[in-house]
Amino acid sequence: MRTPEKFYRALHRIADARIDDVAGAFVRAIQSIQTNVKLSDLEEAVRSRDLRRIARLLGLDDRLPITANSTGPGVAGVVARTQVAAAQATASTMGALVRARLDLVRPETVAFARGEMTAVAPPQVGRARVRSAQLVRRVSNATKSGIREIISESVQGEFDVREAARRIRSIVGLRPDQRETLNRARAKLVAEGRFSQERIDRVAQRLLRQRGILIARTETIKASSAGQTQAWEDARQQGLIDPKFTRVFWIVTPDDRLCPICEMIPSLNPDGVPLGVPFESPVGPVFEPPDPHPSCRCSRALEFREVSERLAA
Repeated sequence: MRTPEKFYRALHRIADARIDDVAGAFVRAIQSIQTNVKLSDLEEAVRSRDLRRIARLLGLDDRLPITANSTGPGVAGVVARTQVAAAQATASTMGALVRARLDLVRPETVAFARGEMTAVAPPQVGRARVRSAQLVRRVSNATKSGIREIISESVQGEFDVREAARRIRSIVGLRPDQRETLNRARAKLVAEGRFSQERIDRVAQRLLRQRGILIARTETIKASSAGQTQAWEDARQQGLIDPKFTRVFWIVTPDDRLCPICEMIPSLNPDGVPLGVPFESPVGPVFEPPDPHPSCRCSRALEFREVSERLAA
């Protein structure tokens, strides 16, 4: 018997409920950098073409305040809570199925069904901190790439040092494609005679919020998937499920937003996969959402072989 496919909606609700918190934590962290850095200090660093000094001024690398900050919950804390909630929801649903289908009525099973799992908080917190550190590195590397481009353009005389400093401050946290969008918006405003720093700053903040939401969607789905995996592993360690008689199936979200990559995964793995084994996909092996791509909305489900099949085996 397979865990209900509609369960993916429960994981989505858990993830979606925390999107605003994660996006807010990310945007606040970047805005705190932009607010606190002095433009005159940036100008001096740009003038000397000192990338390391610019990175220090912007608080990049391990000082980027994404994991936690003074104005609200950091990404790591929200992600950890998301993972705990998903693990508990998975335990509750799967525990009932384990009792019903495999006739395991031991006290450990009842506790598992109630979400009373062992080792809940420490693993989730640790993994959330690792993911936050990875996010810091991605944001820092993308920002450094943008800084190099701006310094190069400034050296070529396309704009002065003060404008370079302003541009560097505005691109913190943005992806390369978003930087291009910002540059096009700036060029359009100049061509139309409507350019002002306030207008371009509004565009930059809109792009920053868009990135924050994409990061939040990806990180909360990943945390929900990780919580699901943690619940399964906890059940396996307690002897509540037998990996030899359990398969994992990829569940897509059946709507018009379903992407071609995820749509193919069930057909590439028609019999599911064993616990802990990756799925085949058009982009290579994937373990869990959102491995195929950012903002993936898929889920997974367990299928237990019937008791008669177990006895026959």
